[in-house]
Amino acid sequence: MILLSQRAALTGALTILRDLADPSPCVLTEHGQCEPHRWNLGHEPCPQGRLRFLLKELDKQGPLPSYSQLSLLAMLHGLGEHQEVHVRVAVNGHSHRGVLGANEPASGTTPFHVDVAHGERVEQVGADDILEADVCTRSLLGVPLDPTHDPA
Repeated sequence: MILLSQRAALTGALTILRDLADPSPCVLTEHGQCEPHRWNLGHEPCPQGRLRFLLKELDKQGPLPSYSQLSLLAMLHGLGEHQEVHVRVAVNGHSHRGVLGANEPASGTTPFHVDVAHGERVEQVGADDILEADVCTRSLLGVPLDPTHDPA
């Protein structure tokens, strides 16, 4: 099974929500019920109205990724002695665990690389590829392969 990145899951969910959105406007009765969408819980706004508002806001600015380049660089620069930034990263449709590192700014590549647990280095890692990040005081040496990853 291929793990979805947060971005892929969110994109899929938003596509479904756009398909389900009803463009007809809400018309409220005196009791707060929305007649066109048959919504009768007066204490909650109509879901179609909330959905239209959400989609309109997302059209202005898309959803922000979980980690920004700046937040990941701050984690790396704030490390103490014997600390590492452990990450779970999405690469080629698979999830890998590894240690985050910063590339030289003048290299012209993406700002990060990840030394994955099974001994390889992934050079081209952007902030959007990072699924999880945490500062740890222990090394990842000896961590088994992610069971969902099959290198063959």
